Amino acid sequence: MRDHDKRAIREAFHMPTPIFVRIAADHFVVDGEPLSVLTGRLLRTQFLRKLFQRGALVCYAPDGVESTEGIYCDSCRHPRCRPYLRLYLDRGAVHFVLDLGPASARNFLALEDDVIAEGLRFELCPLRLTVTPRGSWGEVRFQRFP
Repeated sequence: MRDHDKRAIREAFHMPTPIFVRIAADHFVVDGEPLSVLTGRLLRTQFLRKLFQRGALVCYAPDGVESTEGIYCDSCRHPRCRPYLRLYLDRGAVHFVLDLGPASARNFLALEDDVIAEGLRFELCPLRLTVTPRGSWGEVRFQRFP
């Protein structure tokens, strides 16, 4: 067996576990446990759209263009459909997955702009995430580690 084949086999069994993170009013919820801080490095982002009615997800467009039901977002334009930015944070053996609403996404994009303006690669910067209470929902704030 060639070295390349051995490496591919080993990597297949070392895939990080994706853990979806819920953003509560003043903390994160990871596997049912509250956390005040998350840390990690950005792996990737993904634009998506979600439509909730009476607290239930009724439409989901994982690419922000076409829903899983085959409806194009541009033709629908439902007034309650919201854009989200999905973040994948690398924590070694796990990847945290967070869906950011508009306010939190703006915070993320502002930090990304600052880092890029400094001539740095954003995906190499360790990040620290916290939640600021905004009444019934939480706004995610981002900081770089020193």
